[in-house]
Amino acid sequence: MKTVQELKENCCGCSACYSVCPQKAISMAEDEHGFCYPNIDETKCVDCGLCRKACQFSNTKQNSEDIQRFFAIKHKDRSIVRNSQSGGAFTLFSDWILEQNGVVYGARLNTSSLTISHERAKSTKERDSLKASKYVQSTMNDIFASVANDLKAGRFVFFTGTPCQCDGLLSFLDLKRINREEKLYTADLICHGVPSQKMFKSFVAWNEKKYKSKVANFLFREKYKYPWGKHIEKISFENGRTIYTDWYANIFYNDCSLRDSCFNCSYATSVRNTDITFADFWGIGKCRPEMNDRFGCSSLIVHNLKGLDLLGKIRDNAIVSEVSKDDLVTPQPHLHGSAKKPDDYETFWKDYKELNFGQFLQKHSFNTVTFANALKTIFIRCAKFPFRVARKLLRILHVLK
Repeated sequence: MKTVQELKENCCGCSACYSVCPQKAISMAEDEHGFCYPNIDETKCVDCGLCRKACQFSNTKQNSEDIQRFFAIKHKDRSIVRNSQSGGAFTLFSDWILEQNGVVYGARLNTSSLTISHERAKSTKERDSLKASKYVQSTMNDIFASVANDLKAGRFVFFTGTPCQCDGLLSFLDLKRINREEKLYTADLICHGVPSQKMFKSFVAWNEKKYKSKVANFLFREKYKYPWGKHIEKISFENGRTIYTDWYANIFYNDCSLRDSCFNCSYATSVRNTDITFADFWGIGKCRPEMNDRFGCSSLIVHNLKGLDLLGKIRDNAIVSEVSKDDLVTPQPHLHGSAKKPDDYETFWKDYKELNFGQFLQKHSFNTVTFANALKTIFIRCAKFPFRVARKLLRILHVLK
């Protein structure tokens, strides 16, 4: 079957090739792991070469880093921070776009089908459904064409996604000769890599069978019961039950579930083609302790003057502190290089195919959020309490002397 890239490691699934094809000869089809790749219908293809030109993943050219600047950023509204994944950066920037009657694009979890796709939002209510991290590769469908239509209509557009999705959009717009300099703002994420929707659906189905109810909502990282920095998922069921687990998080972090291209990613650097990059600010307690609390803080990398201008537009609603490159980049391993393909990668997917999902989880993941572990945590805290009190008393005595 004819495709755009012969090697899977050279295709990130951004869908730029699908979107740019003038003959509609390309479809995005799932492979055995659940990742989408372009298939070309040779009866429709006229061999124009646009699909290969649109593919930026294997031909990435990064912007200059001459004007890069690094920031810690939080929304001034504490309620927005509490209801955001980290410091509320996405809300800050998207609010300004919506105030200009613009539109926002990002990944949404469809709670009825529990699938993740990129969607368009033109109100704060619609935008709020795009908030929070989703550790799954989103389906793009015809979203690039929708962005193009909004730009041609003169709307401001704020597009968020993984760095490869953003670069795919920029390539598509350039090939379509659509002016993106004035109205389009792009924001990517510091990306660990993406698991497939097939893997996520298997995990959801296993929970539904185990708890005998349909999953009503899935929060990939909650920070009310557990503080920011812990990766605990909250799963709500239609029968009213709620559970907390890190089964899925630990599948994600063992790297075997990632797409092949994630091990060959040229975007795993602080230099990007977008206007801004935001993510959680790991290590904020060391460089800006006054901005560190249990609800989190966002990091922000500004890549160009356009991004710096956008930061100026939202600054009145934000707590912003400029930091050094080392402060922001050093704690982020995926700004230093791609994920490494694990030695048991093939075994992982073989077991996924052959074992029932419960057996597969027991072999390749673990759940730290159990009653036994909760008791263990309480025991450790109680055991440490007298020593903590003693240390404080010694400090007080030392000051009094």
